[in-house]
Amino acid sequence: PLGTIYHIDLAGPVPESKVLDSDQSQWFRQLSVQSRASLLLPRWTKIPMFITMRKDFVPDGSSPCLLYGYGGFSISLTPYFSPVHTFFVQHFGIMAIANMRGGGEYGEKWSNSGRQANLQNCLTDFQSAAEWLIDSKYTQKEKLTIYGGSHG
Repeated sequence: PLGTIYHIDLAGPVPESKVLDSDQSQWFRQLSVQSRASLLLPRWTKIPMFITMRKDFVPDGSSPCLLYGYGGFSISLTPYFSPVHTFFVQHFGIMAIANMRGGGEYGEKWSNSGRQANLQNCLTDFQSAAEWLIDSKYTQKEKLTIYGGSHG
C-alpha cells in the first residue's frame, strides 16, 4: 500500500485509533502529473511549475485550482506526496506548485534573484504563474485559490 489513513478519537481518556483506509493506490491511478518549465515572464525568465490533475481533466477553464508558491532559502520544490493536495485533486480540481525565484531550482544566481532587494521578482513570478494557469484554461480567476510559504 502507498499509505494508511487513521482516525484517532481523542474524546475519551485514552486516545483510540482505527484504520480508515490502508490502500490508497486507487487514488493515484486516477492522477496525472505534468511538469511545465516554460513559463516565460517579463525579462524572459522561465519558472518551473508542477501541475497535478486527474487523468480525465479537460483544460476548459472550469476546474478549481489550488496554486502553491514557494521561493526562498535556495530550497527546490519537486513533486511530493501531500494528503491535502491529493484530496483536493481527487475531489475538486487541479494542484499547481510554482517554483519562483529565490528557490534552489537553478542555483545561486536564481536564488539571489528572488530575495532581499529582488523580492519583487518572487512575487511577480507567483502572479505570472496564476495568470498562465488562467490563460492556458486550466482554471479561471474565480476558481483559483493561492497559498504559499516563505516568499510565496
